[in-house]
Amino acid sequence: MNSTIDYYQNKAQEYAAETQNLSMHEAYKKFFRYVCADGKLLDIGCGSGRDSVYFIKQGYEVVATEPTPALCDIASANTGLNVLNTTFQTLNFNDEFDGIWCCASLLHVPRVELPPVINNLVQSLKQNGVLYISVKKGNGEQDIAGRHFTFFTEHNLVDAVLRHSNMSLVDTWQNSDYRSGESNTCWLNFIFLKDN
Repeated sequence: MNSTIDYYQNKAQEYAAETQNLSMHEAYKKFFRYVCADGKLLDIGCGSGRDSVYFIKQGYEVVATEPTPALCDIASANTGLNVLNTTFQTLNFNDEFDGIWCCASLLHVPRVELPPVINNLVQSLKQNGVLYISVKKGNGEQDIAGRHFTFFTEHNLVDAVLRHSNMSLVDTWQNSDYRSGESNTCWLNFIFLKDN
């Protein structure tokens, strides 16, 4: 993960500019179908803070995290939040959030580290809390230009989350990448609910 953080540290301004104006409205609409109004959200791996800004405008209380210091600074400036410089592996919340937004961030976690990371996410959700995850479709793991990627099929991500008996899958869909030159990338999107 350190080489991935180094990559984003060196390309923070470029990455923020490239992703700041991507439209996530389809995902927002589906996520908010399940999240209670005026709830508390965790935006994990928030990048430039794009999604946190939208959530705040919708009236949600937001906690944002980002493992890359330079992106933390950018996200803090964009959101007005004190963005926490932390990783999935060091999350330490318990029954705190009505929704967790995990957009294009879990894909940087090595597969061997997924069970405790998913446990941290589930533990951070309140009862009836909603977990949104988007990942790149594919198989295996690969280091590409200094970044680690873990690719997923619908089956292996759903299995990883549903190992927790109190989680259920409520929606899934696919889309291509919204960035120019990335249209061959297929994204898998999932919404899970933490049951009573």
